[in-house]
Amino acid sequence: MDPQLKSVLTSLGMTAATAAAAWGVSHGLVPGADQASVANALATLSAVVITALFGWWKTRMVTPKALIQAVNAADNGVKVVPVNSTTVSPVQEPLK
Repeated sequence: MDPQLKSVLTSLGMTAATAAAAWGVSHGLVPGADQASVANALATLSAVVITALFGWWKTRMVTPKALIQAVNAADNGVKVVPVNSTTVSPVQEPLK
């Protein structure tokens, strides 16, 4: 999958996670008198946990190894090679 598309999808996922937490609070998942304080804590906790997981995943998508794999997997006619192993000209745009 395209790294740019992954970034957009994870950002949308973070937004959806926050909306889901707010929905759960608004539909009375926390009972009675404790609703205000517990609901705020649950909404905050669930949004923070899910957002942290998406953030962790996004950082893994942009490591050098992941970027090399993305370039090699893309159907653009380009492969990543070590600088000192061959004498090929740099590629500035997709070849296909």
